[in-house]
Amino acid sequence: MSDGDLELNIVSGPVVIESMIHPAIVKFAQRYPKTRINVLTMPPHLGAEELLQRRIHLLIYNSASLMGLPHKDRMRETKVVDEPYWMVSRGNHPVHNRRRSLEDLARFEWALAGYDQQFETSLPEKFRKLFQESGLPRYRLLSQIACLELVKRTDTLTAVPQSAAQAIAKDDHFSTMPLPENFRFSINAAVLRDAGREPSVEHFIECL
Repeated sequence: MSDGDLELNIVSGPVVIESMIHPAIVKFAQRYPKTRINVLTMPPHLGAEELLQRRIHLLIYNSASLMGLPHKDRMRETKVVDEPYWMVSRGNHPVHNRRRSLEDLARFEWALAGYDQQFETSLPEKFRKLFQESGLPRYRLLSQIACLELVKRTDTLTAVPQSAAQAIAKDDHFSTMPLPENFRFSINAAVLRDAGREPSVEHFIECL
């Protein structure tokens, strides 16, 4: 993609679309106001194929999801976010009655957005074993917004990045708290190594 191009095609995870893409577009449009931006979500291995076939310019996923992708050596990654996950429940949820370990939290039902098998296999052994033994998550949803709506109406729990939790905490329907272990929301942007450093693509990454 060059400065003269008027289209930027991106594939990302659903949490990225719902929390990171729109503020990035606002910043990006200040320099490239005429660029059309198309953002889709799909499983990481399909997104990687789109990148390898040069049908898109940019992948944005959890770093764990990118870790095991085929032909990863053909991609250049940039870290864009690294922050802890926080738990979200409905207000007055019994989970807040006492201090909970990660093992305690695993006994509740969970809904997670954009959760994929590659992400699970890339987890530290302690987390991976806990997820497998407890059958987490009960619900895998494409949308973080859908997870939050389910949390609002049931005893289901979800996890969101710390920055998102701070905004959610302003809504009286929800309660938030840090997860008891270092479970992180780590997002990388990936482009093809041989695509060169196109200024518009690089700038969008800077805007994330």
